Amino acid sequence: MTTPGESARAVRVREINDDEALLLGALHQQARLLVGEGADDRTHVRLFAQAWHRRYADYPAFVAERGGQHVGVALVRRPVLPDLDRVPQLLVLTPVGEGAGDEGVCLALARAVVAWAREAGHTSVTLGERVDLPPVVLDAVRAGVQQARAVTVPTRP
Repeated sequence: MTTPGESARAVRVREINDDEALLLGALHQQARLLVGEGADDRTHVRLFAQAWHRRYADYPAFVAERGGQHVGVALVRRPVLPDLDRVPQLLVLTPVGEGAGDEGVCLALARAVVAWAREAGHTSVTLGERVDLPPVVLDAVRAGVQQARAVTVPTRP
């Protein structure tokens, strides 16, 4: 049995460029289906791609590849407002296709996101509420896990 570290070494992660918006839309749709969000909505790919393409500089995205196949996706929100946003937030990190459930794919993507943030001058990355990384991946990237505070204010009484 291979360890997540060994599995991660077989994964190539690269940043998705703005010409690959449809690829990101398709990978995001696969990720949504894996976690049971939404039906097989063919318009999602196009709409997501169009929205991301308009703001791609603020939302760096990464694709994990192994053996010529796309096996994972990560999407980060770059801090854009001084004094309000201080660190990037990881919005999506999901193994897809043949990588589904693979901790090595998660680890490779997490390491790539951390490296990107470090190179951009950030000291950390926060995980969005929808990102659920396996404990072995959190340990491998030396994550500090704290209890979160969530407050929801209804818009209707």
